[in-house]
Amino acid sequence: MNPLDFFASDYFESRKRFVESAEASGARTLSYPIDVDSSLTIDVAIIDGPVAAPVLVLSSGVHGVEGPLGSAAQLAMMQMIQQGELSREIGYVLIHAINPYGFVHHRRWNEDNVDLNRNFRSSTNRYMGCPDGYRSFEATLNPKSPPSRLEPFWAKAFWNIAKHGVQAIKEAVATGQYEYPQGLFFGGKQECCSSRILREQFADWVGDAIEVVHLDVHTGLGRFGDYQLLVERPPESSVVRWYRNLFGEEMVEDSGPHETSYDARGTFGLWTAEFFSDRDYRFATLEFGTHPIVRVLAALRAENRVHHFARNDPQMDWAREELRECFCPASPKWRTKVMKDQIEVIQKCASALVSTPVA
Repeated sequence: MNPLDFFASDYFESRKRFVESAEASGARTLSYPIDVDSSLTIDVAIIDGPVAAPVLVLSSGVHGVEGPLGSAAQLAMMQMIQQGELSREIGYVLIHAINPYGFVHHRRWNEDNVDLNRNFRSSTNRYMGCPDGYRSFEATLNPKSPPSRLEPFWAKAFWNIAKHGVQAIKEAVATGQYEYPQGLFFGGKQECCSSRILREQFADWVGDAIEVVHLDVHTGLGRFGDYQLLVERPPESSVVRWYRNLFGEEMVEDSGPHETSYDARGTFGLWTAEFFSDRDYRFATLEFGTHPIVRVLAALRAENRVHHFARNDPQMDWAREELRECFCPASPKWRTKVMKDQIEVIQKCASALVSTPVA
């Protein structure tokens, strides 16, 4: 297929193609409706390998509006399995649209206005707290009014970046907060439906596999069309070393300060590290860059205001379109390149699990 043909027009087409491709691949398929709307589901395709064989997991749509790219990767992956281009000596688990509500409505957040990648808190962590830096920016980030094309947000953002630095702004704004329910990067007041489904079902999906490599597809951070593997482990971690040995030093960012990544709380990756602490579990965020960070933040800010204060106003469609562009650019060049890179990353991880299983 042409790489562009893997992209679906919306969630419902994406889900239909995922389920049909899974069945054609001989996968076991499971569907889990979310509480707010039973027509919206997290769908899972499981392609078993030999008993206790390593497993490669590919998940998509934790941030709903980012779902089209991860879904396209999953379709490509199942096509490769059908055509014998991926080894059957390992198992595969594909998790489609972890945030189906956000996928449908083109939102980064879920049905509770929660950033799911800040909602995976352990039982010992409460859903409380907010970075001091976020409080100082809160009024600017979350105005209680519809957006306007003529606001001076960009000028303010560049001034703050010049004063504090990009990394400090990212840490203050995007770490995750639990005090402003209508605000950006809200992690929730309790476990959300999607997080609960994963907590209750994930161990069954990977079965008895002791060695697991997990790629979670995201977009929006980094240079346009380029990717980084973000591993939330210290630089000396065996997980970081494994990915760097496979992809090279420059392609992998550990938990320290880096150009692309930033510290965050309640993430999917941190949760898997704790949940599967008895296994060799290698989680990495496969992050593809889109537009400059200020443009992405401006788009998140505008769409969030539309959702809360002008949801049914068609004059605000520009904000919704801009958000989609910031997380899945329409550029054929971008889509072709990122599909090629995704396929190469998947093939490398699968081959490494076959030839040199995780130690």
